[in-house]
Amino acid sequence: MSGASYRKQLRGITTRFITADEGNIAVIFAIALVPLLGFVGAAVDYTRANAARSSMQAALDSTALMVSKDLTQGIITTSDLLRLLGKGATHPAPQSERIILRKRGPRKRPMQV
Repeated sequence: MSGASYRKQLRGITTRFITADEGNIAVIFAIALVPLLGFVGAAVDYTRANAARSSMQAALDSTALMVSKDLTQGIITTSDLLRLLGKGATHPAPQSERIILRKRGPRKRPMQV
């Protein structure tokens, strides 16, 4: 068979496929399933990323509250805090011994420790 007869046969099969009425729901479902699964996967990934971000934010908030409480009660000093920050960070500790805490609420100017 020549290339022209293959094209003619393929064109006939394609035409019959497009114009067929019986059983098209399975074909449409199979074609629509691919993007549908992609959207479901994206939703799952987004949900997991959002949960991880919320967990990290809660840990950071808890740490900030604990440090600010310890600083205001005199349990630790700013030099202790800077020394601890220097050990945990990959870059050297800041040279300044002064930390400015910004408080949310009626107080307008930052509190210096």
